[in-house]
Amino acid sequence: VELWLELAMMAGEYANANQEEAAAMMVDMYAMDGYETKEEDNLVMIQDNPFISVADNYAYFTEKSENGTMLEAEAQIYEAMQGYVEMGNYTADQLDALITGETFLPGPVTQTYEHAQQ
Repeated sequence: VELWLELAMMAGEYANANQEEAAAMMVDMYAMDGYETKEEDNLVMIQDNPFISVADNYAYFTEKSENGTMLEAEAQIYEAMQGYVEMGNYTADQLDALITGETFLPGPVTQTYEHAQQ
């Protein structure tokens, strides 16, 4: 998982820095998945949705949210899960267990970043 994360983040950084080349490569990648795209459309997708950098990803999993009560990643999950609690799909206790329990694991991401910095 660590190596996969490192490669995925490196590929994203490369795509951000080499957008036209990445858009062309995406044509082939999507064709292998069975559907056609155009370089121009892929370029717009990359420009409108840039890949997150390794440093930004690290910050997402290590820095606290605006109110300082949880990590940014936890806050994002909490906000989405809160909607499910309101709909009755999950209980507030299940949401609290997700946030305070040992099931949220930023370790692989932070370790990948720290390894890449060495």
